[in-house]
Amino acid sequence: MDEPVDDPAYAIAKEMVEQATANATSALLADAEVISKVRAKSADASYTDNGADGPEGSGRGTNGSGDREPGLSPHRQLNPDMACIREKQLSYAWPSSEGFVPERGIEALEEYFKLYPLHPIWKYSIMLVKNVGREYLYQVWFAQPTRRKPLANPTAHLFYEMSTSTDPVTVKMKVEHRIMVYRPQEVPFTERWLWEVVDEKNRVRKQLSEFKFRRTMEGAYDNEPESDPGTESE
Repeated sequence: MDEPVDDPAYAIAKEMVEQATANATSALLADAEVISKVRAKSADASYTDNGADGPEGSGRGTNGSGDREPGLSPHRQLNPDMACIREKQLSYAWPSSEGFVPERGIEALEEYFKLYPLHPIWKYSIMLVKNVGREYLYQVWFAQPTRRKPLANPTAHLFYEMSTSTDPVTVKMKVEHRIMVYRPQEVPFTERWLWEVVDEKNRVRKQLSEFKFRRTMEGAYDNEPESDPGTESE
């Protein structure tokens, strides 16, 4: 179909479509880059303690000058032993579908997470949230409880789906609200996912707090009574 040459509306619509296509392409490339980074860094991204217990300890995850090393959690440094740990994660024997029960899925996830050197600051709980036919959906809830804050907030959630339609079971996982779906046999668990989720939530909470503060201040000024010109002293 020929394009109308002198139609301004058509030109504007065409530009909007091209911009939307470019944005969608950029989003897909960004997701692909995330996957690539996860695959690359998980090959050697084991962590060792480096400082006081908790992410607020001094010197955690820094390069000595106080700056955090790129791509690392705030309290750990790279450890060459991760290659061995990663191989154990990738080769982990997930349970057979024969005689599978929901409790066996929880046990398998507990065994799987024990393969990773998760820092003691993280506590997690596993529960079955949905079972439809041969599909079992498990939620792994991660938090950082302390004596002062036993109900830690924010938290991070991972979802693992096990399908007994194959033997052994087919396992897929996703990180909380993210779109990407991974297979533990290809992309092993890494603590960095948890820190990324917590950082995102903290950033949103901070922005909401600042927004509410500005609205409160604006409301206070808007409700301030105006002075009566007739009562002002001459």
